[in-house]
Amino acid sequence: MIRIAFFLLVAFAGTAYSQNITLRSLLTTPGETCAGVWGYVDSLGNEYALLGASKGLKVVNVTNPDSVYVVKVFPGPNNLWREIRTWRGFAYVTTEATSIQGLQIIDLRNLPDTTNLPVKYWSTTIGGTPLSSIHALELADGFVYLYGSNIGNGGALIADLADPWNPVLAGQYTAGGYIHDGYVRNDTMYPGHIYAGVAAIVDVTSKSNPQLVSSQVTPNKFTHNTWLSDNSKYLFTTDEVDNSYLTSYDIRDKQNITELDRFQAFPGNNSVVHNVLIKNDYAVVSWYKDGVVIADAHRPENLVLVGNYDTYAGTGGGYLGNWSVYPFLPSGNILATGIEEGLFVLTPAYKRACYLEGTVTDSLCNRPLDGVTVEITGTTVMESTTSTGVFKTGYYVPGTYNVTFSKAGFNSKTVTVTLDTGVVTNVQLKMYSPSTVSLQGTTKESSTSSSIRSVMIDILSQADTLQLTSSNAGTFSMCGNFGQYSAVHAAKWGYQEICLDSVEITSTSSQLDLSLPRGYKDDFHFDLGWTVSSSPTVTAGSWVRGTPVGFPSGDVTTDCSNKAFVTGNSAALEDLDGGYTRLTSPVMDMTIYDDPTVEYSRFFNCAIGTPLDTFMVTITNGIATDTLEMLVATQGTWTHKSFRVKDYVSLTPNVKVSFYVHDGAGDNRVEAAIDAFSVTGLIVEDVNEIGSSPVLIYPNPSNGKFTVQTKNETPLDVKIYDLSGKAHRADHIISGEGITISSDLAAGTYMLKVIFRECTITSKIIIQ
Repeated sequence: MIRIAFFLLVAFAGTAYSQNITLRSLLTTPGETCAGVWGYVDSLGNEYALLGASKGLKVVNVTNPDSVYVVKVFPGPNNLWREIRTWRGFAYVTTEATSIQGLQIIDLRNLPDTTNLPVKYWSTTIGGTPLSSIHALELADGFVYLYGSNIGNGGALIADLADPWNPVLAGQYTAGGYIHDGYVRNDTMYPGHIYAGVAAIVDVTSKSNPQLVSSQVTPNKFTHNTWLSDNSKYLFTTDEVDNSYLTSYDIRDKQNITELDRFQAFPGNNSVVHNVLIKNDYAVVSWYKDGVVIADAHRPENLVLVGNYDTYAGTGGGYLGNWSVYPFLPSGNILATGIEEGLFVLTPAYKRACYLEGTVTDSLCNRPLDGVTVEITGTTVMESTTSTGVFKTGYYVPGTYNVTFSKAGFNSKTVTVTLDTGVVTNVQLKMYSPSTVSLQGTTKESSTSSSIRSVMIDILSQADTLQLTSSNAGTFSMCGNFGQYSAVHAAKWGYQEICLDSVEITSTSSQLDLSLPRGYKDDFHFDLGWTVSSSPTVTAGSWVRGTPVGFPSGDVTTDCSNKAFVTGNSAALEDLDGGYTRLTSPVMDMTIYDDPTVEYSRFFNCAIGTPLDTFMVTITNGIATDTLEMLVATQGTWTHKSFRVKDYVSLTPNVKVSFYVHDGAGDNRVEAAIDAFSVTGLIVEDVNEIGSSPVLIYPNPSNGKFTVQTKNETPLDVKIYDLSGKAHRADHIISGEGITISSDLAAGTYMLKVIFRECTITSKIIIQ
């Protein structure tokens, strides 16, 4: 359990709800709170609860579950946290009280005789620090694993129990930081790094040199405990925060962990899950204010509630109610603790779920539908389909039920199903929407109407978000539920991103033709190929693209996207720590412009700047590099900036812009963001054929000899410039006749301007 300042003591007021679990006894502990509980069986078959109370360990005889009683108390310092495990007749007890000397060991082998039960403490010293407090523990294969101790960063200490009365330190694991709790089986440890929000897999074959195998971020990022399925193929985790989940994972490939399901016993209660244990493919869970919960985990991709006993009178979030469960007594009875209520002895009726699974698709498009609500009428069961249209749920009582499927923009549909215990009932459903449309479209260059391939397109309607990419022929098609009016985003690097706020898409208006101007405009709605490189010392805050979360100024509101590049993106106001991070644009061909300007909006917050805490923007043309701007101490606000490219580098086809942020020593906040990037200026059109253009230039590229011909009006001048703006020659053309130019210009790209009375035609000419 996490550290909190205090607990409100309340009187137990009876149970609010139970199913498939029967209360046999409640042993109260006046003046004491209760924490962990474990079970023990003596040589005569008597069953005991080893109850971790705040003033010590209580040994409770629970052989007769209807009449339980305390047979022995082992006093200890008053402390909220007390956890217990057993090995070969010995109990091992941890607490976070700092007044003790490490791990408490109790010899229980003489039970039921209580007159000779020796007790001692075991400690070890590491790095000059003696072991005193320990949060939790696990035992496996003759070793005890101690978690969250006062040693170092609170990682795992491993001790050999070859002599159970005299442990010997065998190793230590500190790589992942503080461990709150964890599970061990077959030389593999599964620690819960609660503050990192990670469940890890660690190879402890060598106790003196444990090795991290892989890790997995858990849904609520506050990983409390872990447990394995009976066949060791699946891992289960809990997150100890409000509105949290029991989560299942496929770990058969330990290098590629796959999340299978997230489960809440009573969605909407905002309750906190604490500990999960697995017995015969049932997850037996202590769920604070929701009490003891049993979920059928036989199909780990579909966890279904099949049992519950509510040990606490209230509901909601917070850390009151059921702390711990123990389901492994030979009798099958469950031991459970209520923090203020005491020890519950419960008899469960383990029953397999009635599974309801299937897929929902659009009746016109046959496209999987996500976000469809699935409700079993007359129950509290409510599930939603995934992005692939799949739903998996169930109920604990067999029978015939109506199941309703609903989604905004679609006609709801109800079907009748028969659910049987242990049986998967499969439903394949199609839903109809009057606004479903078979959309056709094209992507073209706005100035030439030439097709553009591989354009990324998002269509956002009230009902759905549809993503697609145009084909090699510059066409696209999609069947979807658009709603009458939709927002459309389209982009490809080398063209200006477009966004249309209100596009009518109906069965009578199902053609969507998108025109993208040449150039560079990126509002970061799409990933157009920007690259991020960070120093190996960076611990947090590398550049990331997304909708700003916890970012002080949010996104720039003048562009057509709600996304930006930020240094770190979390509700915790994550900033850059420990080095540099660099964001670099894809290559830009600046020779398509006459006189380009780079523009962007930037945010940099570094209130106490040092020369090591900097924000710098550079530009390179592949030959030379220059700095556009550098900032040190800056109060963060969005600021629009523009820079004439020719003032810094010559125009080449290989220009890149980089945004570099560096965090030096100390804890100074360094955070940055970039948005609304563009290159503005007159784009030079290639003039290679007589058509709508009044000028023909051929051949282009040339070997230095080419012809310039006008279609109608006689021009005033023809001028040739290199990319630095230097003029090289000028010629006069007689209309309709043209002029052939033989130049001794060096190989490269040049700008040719044909000047008329009313306009100037600028073209790119390449000398090979």
